[in-house]
Amino acid sequence: TKRSEINLLKYCKIIGLNNIPTKYNNEISTINTKLNWSFIVGMIDGDSSFNITFTGQGKIIPAFSICIGSTCLPLLEEIKIYIGNQGSLEKRQKSTSLDFVYVYKITDINCLMKYIIPLMETSQLYTEKAKHYQIWKDVINKINNKTLTKTLILEIVEMAYNMNKDGKRRKL
Repeated sequence: TKRSEINLLKYCKIIGLNNIPTKYNNEISTINTKLNWSFIVGMIDGDSSFNITFTGQGKIIPAFSICIGSTCLPLLEEIKIYIGNQGSLEKRQKSTSLDFVYVYKITDINCLMKYIIPLMETSQLYTEKAKHYQIWKDVINKINNKTLTKTLILEIVEMAYNMNKDGKRRKL
């Protein structure tokens, strides 16, 4: 749903209200319980991405990210701490509205191999993301400590092309 201020105002007028009602504060200010890996895996299954980016300079960059709404920054901060305080947090404007999201992202291959892959190997994903994860992990294993020949790059492109076929930022 599109919950922008403009749409909310239109809806209020339809139901006979001249003003937008006071907003309910649904922001999470602190996390009161200790996170566990099972909870984080659920977040990964629902709100994460395993990506392979090909740069114009010929680099192949694997990335892991979790993207959640603007009210849940403390949750992402706790997840970052749980995963060895690796990676970065950034605020991004949504392209379709005035709202924004927070993204936790790791692109360093050594951090991905040290933190994300070992944790993911102890867990099971239940959505199509399990296939994406397996391809992503296989790509990381292929590019780690290997010379990237044209043949290997083409193989990696083919593998990555079979991930996230309906992805929002997919260029091909």
